[in-house]
Amino acid sequence: MHRNDWAKLAPSWVEFVPKVYEEYPYLLAEMYAYSMAAAHNNLRHVKLDHMMLSLPGAGGEGWPFIDPIPTEKICQRGMPQTWWDGPLPVFLHFCQNYRVGEWMFPKRKIPRDIMHNC
Repeated sequence: MHRNDWAKLAPSWVEFVPKVYEEYPYLLAEMYAYSMAAAHNNLRHVKLDHMMLSLPGAGGEGWPFIDPIPTEKICQRGMPQTWWDGPLPVFLHFCQNYRVGEWMFPKRKIPRDIMHNC
């Protein structure tokens, strides 16, 4: 979004959050308030299913772009475009605890340098 869009949206979002939370006092209340503020201000959004990874196996995410990558290339050093010519998602919504075999990667315990020392 452009900064002018944010300037238009932010006051409504701030206004709507307490009201939404009053009716729905749960984790996603602020996201619902955001959606309401965007609609209230006629700020249309485009849903892009291929840009993000979050919950493995979930629909509407970029997993079909990751699945074809050979296992031996997953931790290869360098920017992906140097070793993979397929499309890739550009955002990891790190809201889950990821598990591979006995290893678990909870979002609060990921080393800061994980992207550099795969």
